[in-house]
Amino acid sequence: FANLATGSYTVEFVTHGTSYVSTFAGGAADAAAATHGYVSPGKPAVLNGSLSTGGSLSGTVKYGTAKLQYISVQPIQLTGVPGTFTAAAPYENSFATTGATGTFALTGLPSGYYALSFSDVSGTGDGEQGTYGDSYVSPVGDPSSTTAVYKVTAGKTTAISAAVQLPLLADQATARVAGQLDDSDVSQCGEAAGVAYVTTP
Repeated sequence: FANLATGSYTVEFVTHGTSYVSTFAGGAADAAAATHGYVSPGKPAVLNGSLSTGGSLSGTVKYGTAKLQYISVQPIQLTGVPGTFTAAAPYENSFATTGATGTFALTGLPSGYYALSFSDVSGTGDGEQGTYGDSYVSPVGDPSSTTAVYKVTAGKTTAISAAVQLPLLADQATARVAGQLDDSDVSQCGEAAGVAYVTTP
């Protein structure tokens, strides 16, 4: 990297779309634990990384017997073991969108437990929702959670045997949450910006 300002830097090796796990300099999983180098005029820093093979998670998304296209699939990395998960966060370095056959493959996943979140991106307008909803509910703190959880092992593909079924948005119960708005909360098109729509499980 050229023309960097004087200071301390690290590097992230992003491997989306490959079988390798993304990592930071020194093999760290996050920037805080990564190796840093100090850069100043005429004194470059050298930062190295070593990539490891991740695991894969594959499956098919359907509504009934219909295979769904344009469904974005985001892996949710879980901390802990089934029944006692303590944290859940999107693993941003791996994602996929289903094709015409409804299939997806998430690659380069660190070993561990994952849930999946789905988003219908078939809408045609900015921010427009598609037809289908998301079935993900966080299992954190819920020993009796029915959210599907998958174990991923480095170098292996975990194939989801049963198709993931998504509900229609029209089938989900919705509740409207609203409050007092002042002039600053109203957009130029005259609609109230700040009114939240909450989908119940």
